[in-house]
Amino acid sequence: MKALLDKIKSSESIILSTHRTPDGDGLGSEVAIYHALKRLGKKVRLVHVDKPAFKYQFLTKKVNIEVFHPEIEVDCDLFMIFDTNDARMIPGLWEQVKKTSGEIAFIDHHPILQEAPGLDALSFVDTKAASTGEIAFKIIRDLGVSWDENIAEALYTSICFDTQLFRYIKSSAISHQIAAEVIPYIDTPEKIHDYLFGNIPVEKFRFISHCTNNIEFKFNNQLAFLEVTDQDLIRFNISNEDTRDLTDQILGIDSVEIALVVTPSEGAKKLSFRSKKPIEVLSAAKKWNGGGHPYASGALVKDTHPDFHELKQKLIAQLGELL
Repeated sequence: MKALLDKIKSSESIILSTHRTPDGDGLGSEVAIYHALKRLGKKVRLVHVDKPAFKYQFLTKKVNIEVFHPEIEVDCDLFMIFDTNDARMIPGLWEQVKKTSGEIAFIDHHPILQEAPGLDALSFVDTKAASTGEIAFKIIRDLGVSWDENIAEALYTSICFDTQLFRYIKSSAISHQIAAEVIPYIDTPEKIHDYLFGNIPVEKFRFISHCTNNIEFKFNNQLAFLEVTDQDLIRFNISNEDTRDLTDQILGIDSVEIALVVTPSEGAKKLSFRSKKPIEVLSAAKKWNGGGHPYASGALVKDTHPDFHELKQKLIAQLGELL
């Protein structure tokens, strides 16, 4: 990490970003770094492929996030990308960054994908970290920036989101240690829990009820499959962001060992895989050019796939071989 820290210190202009459809970990870690770099007097910008969901407004209202389009200038001394090491997760922006920016660093905790090259010498990937926020914590600490409410709130958001309120900590105490260190700087940390996991709108509650009735169970109820369509999103007046926690909820069913949820995603179908240890689903995601964690992975399949029924049967068969 020393090379990255040295580059941050020597850089005047730095741009931060995260993967498409930003989540609590990607947003929390980059917003924490944003506030820390501002404290150091750096010229810092946030440039995203997608606009963050409304539920993250408590974080985003304190920063200015630019949504990428081809006319946006992204020249800078250092471009940092959080919570992914896959250049394909910032489509369009990546191609522009490669042309005009200085050095590039991925900051991530997902397994490194050989299928998605883009890691440079400054990149830092720690697959033992339970969240990218853990890495952001170390960067800020090693830069010598003291905690304040903005940094603490963003770090706590990252850790709470990716550990699902400390349910998944990769057998590490670090998540708890960081939380204990930053919570004193946050007036009401329980509000962050509500923003991330509570305050469910009536529309989403009805949507969840609809989805519950449409889950297909296979292989003696060990595999759960659900497809969400564009029509479903329109009918219940919800966004793709509201589908993100479906896979984890389904995996909570006692007999289910693997959950697969298919959702629409801008001309593609997003495949979200989840599994209980020791069954890993990363290998299944990689077969569809995806990536992620051993037990929580994803992939995109273009809508031009000729026959979704055929695709569905292939996916179910592949996952069945893991059981």
